[in-house]
Amino acid sequence: MSTVSAWLATVWAWALPPQFEAEQERAYRLMRHQQLLPVRRVASMVAALVWCLYIPRDYLLASVEKAYAVVLEDLIAIRLLVAAVFLFTHWHFFSSRRVLAEPGYGDQLIVAAAAVVFLGLSGIVMLLPHPYDQLYGVLGLALVVSATYGLFGLPMRAALFLVHWQLALVAITLWWCITHKLEAGASVATQQFAYSAALLMCTFVGVGCTVCWLQEVNARRSFLDRQVLAQQNEKISLHGQALQQLNDALALSGAQAQERLQAVIRLQERLHHEAEARSRERAQFMANAVHDLRQPVQAIMAAMYPVANALERGDRDTVAQLLHLSHQATHFLQNQLTGMLEIARLESGRVQPDLSWVELGALTQETVAAYSAQAQIEGVNLVVERPAEASWVCSDAQFLRRIVGNLVSNGIKYRRAEAQGGAWVRVIVSSLAGRASVQVVDNGQGIAEELLTRGMIFQPFFQANNLLAQAEKGVGLGLAVVQKLVALLNEHTLDVSSTVGQGSRFTLSLPQTSVDAVAVSALQQARAMDLPSLAGLYLVLVEDDEIVRESLSQMFRVMGVLCEPFADYQALAAAVADFERCPDVLISDYRLPAGRTALDVRRLHEAEWPQVPMLILTGEPLDAGALPGLEGVTILCKPVAMADLLRTLARVSRSALAQTSSL
Repeated sequence: MSTVSAWLATVWAWALPPQFEAEQERAYRLMRHQQLLPVRRVASMVAALVWCLYIPRDYLLASVEKAYAVVLEDLIAIRLLVAAVFLFTHWHFFSSRRVLAEPGYGDQLIVAAAAVVFLGLSGIVMLLPHPYDQLYGVLGLALVVSATYGLFGLPMRAALFLVHWQLALVAITLWWCITHKLEAGASVATQQFAYSAALLMCTFVGVGCTVCWLQEVNARRSFLDRQVLAQQNEKISLHGQALQQLNDALALSGAQAQERLQAVIRLQERLHHEAEARSRERAQFMANAVHDLRQPVQAIMAAMYPVANALERGDRDTVAQLLHLSHQATHFLQNQLTGMLEIARLESGRVQPDLSWVELGALTQETVAAYSAQAQIEGVNLVVERPAEASWVCSDAQFLRRIVGNLVSNGIKYRRAEAQGGAWVRVIVSSLAGRASVQVVDNGQGIAEELLTRGMIFQPFFQANNLLAQAEKGVGLGLAVVQKLVALLNEHTLDVSSTVGQGSRFTLSLPQTSVDAVAVSALQQARAMDLPSLAGLYLVLVEDDEIVRESLSQMFRVMGVLCEPFADYQALAAAVADFERCPDVLISDYRLPAGRTALDVRRLHEAEWPQVPMLILTGEPLDAGALPGLEGVTILCKPVAMADLLRTLARVSRSALAQTSSL
């Protein structure tokens, strides 16, 4: 007996998958419960629906079978009772907090419900008359066994408990059917049918129990794999945290070293960028200076070239006119050089203000008086408004004279003759709250807001309005000098406000308590040169610079060249229709007023005189091959020697004449 008990214990232990330790077992059950809960909710509802579908079948059979009708009421009562168990189980899976919180409770609920359902179905088998008990009752038992073990995922221990209950009920039910329903003398086949049903039920129970065992074994293995993976991930995470801490410490040390290094690099880069910026500013300054210096040099060369010929002919009027043009260009050149030197001196840092007590009103009055004659000639009403009492300031008198003088000169230069009431410039000296100010206000052309915002008016060689006659244009250094002088004076500020077409207001503010250039002139004499005769040549000249245009025109006339000068593209285009003769050569500056260039002149030239050669005389470095539309055009850069200009002119004119003759 003890041997049998030991054998049964071994089989039982083998049949039951080994449990984990208490804490691990609770975690496994909780995971398994969370996996099966949605499935059990659906399975319980499906089971209730399938069970209820058999009720109409019972009524149908009762209507055609009297023996079936006898037990119908008891049969329906059992079916309704079992259906209530199904519904109660389904409702419990959705609403019971215990089902949600206690994993083992769900297994107990399923075992209890399955036991009641199997009991009810066993009672139905006992009630049904033969052979319906075997045809439908036994199949119902098999269906319940399959659903219980296949859908609800019962653990093996609960499944074994249910197996004992089901096998006991199967044995009792089939014994009842054999002893109470089979008539005496029933055939062996009829008797064997009951035994076959018992064997079938045992087979279904065994297969169902095996399914539960396999499901639990696989679930426990999967749980172990997940735990091992989680432990490995945790170890990796801990190693990662340790490495991260080490990396953080290294990063902090590296960051501190990098910060010190970056500070040194930033300092070096700042010094490098400042040096590059100064270098770019110097390069741009020199480029602008060279460009602007070419204009007066070109004018002087053009004006002086025909002087010798005019003197030989005794044409004093032409000589006087050429010398006057040369004097204007020389004066303009001197102003440019003076401004450039002054800008260089101010940027060098060697010029420092000589501060002293200055009476601002008297100094302003004296400075403005020097521009009265210029204002009168230009038709500008120049007025000084100063307080009766003295306004003493601590500043550099020479710097102040230059600042005020430049602002007044700009006001006169950019006047608006058509202004209502005439052009005027007002210089207002005032004091307020421990500070004095000098305001230079005019009703002139004004400055665009964009130029004020970008500070372009204070850049060297920049001119906000380029529509003035050449004789009235400055060199574009006045406001640049003003800004640099103000920057050298401590607590001195300069504010600008302006509206295009209405005028400008420059306000110099300084704490209450500039250098006039000496004008010089010089004449350069040109040497006689042996050049081919250009007499009778007819050319068109487009040049916006008045001094260059007049100088070239006079030179061409002295050489016997008929020159038709134009100040801009619009003037040339308007006069084309009135030309009585096709020109021999067309000469144009590259950059012209109103945004036009030599490309516009070229298009007009090709439309009107395609056979006429074109020559561009410009102060900008151009490459005809690199500019579409200028192929075949001869380009000379200012300043160009008159001999080279005249030789080029003779060459292109002869070439054009030869091409015309061949046609």
